[in-house]
Amino acid sequence: KYILLCLIVFLQSCNMSSYKNEINDNLDKEVELKSFNKINYQDSTISFSKLRKKYNYLSLVYLDEECSICYHKFIEWQEKMDTVAQGDSYAIIYVLRGSNKSDFISKVKLIGKDHSDYYMVYDPTYDFISDNKNIPLNIINKSLLIDSNNRIRLIGAPFLTSDMMKLFYKILGNS
Repeated sequence: KYILLCLIVFLQSCNMSSYKNEINDNLDKEVELKSFNKINYQDSTISFSKLRKKYNYLSLVYLDEECSICYHKFIEWQEKMDTVAQGDSYAIIYVLRGSNKSDFISKVKLIGKDHSDYYMVYDPTYDFISDNKNIPLNIINKSLLIDSNNRIRLIGAPFLTSDMMKLFYKILGNS
């Protein structure tokens, strides 16, 4: 039993070390956003360049309209980030792998409230993933906080832990 317990602890520490290495290996990588020409906001669109001039920091939250967990992820991000003081230099862009916002939103409304105040990019042909092959999909799926140079500053949802939230505020300059 003792050997088995030691083996489990060893494997978990290896996994944690591997996870930290993967996070560190992807911090500061540049995210390619050439497929982000138009951003959908409420019932209109704005140019990405205009949005980028307004916000120094963006969280990119990748969603797939065929992924049932993604509906919950969308709701969680909206609910949790509504309670976070974000300042005027930060916004969230939901990157939806799919082309039918109304289908996605109708499914979201079945399980929770849809807040209408968000930015969304549609990616029906996986352009975002293709353009960022240097970033593993499991890292993209965690969400990315990028700076004004499109470099990754934080991987994961800031609201997951108090340490992540402190780091989020430090990056945004709100510490």
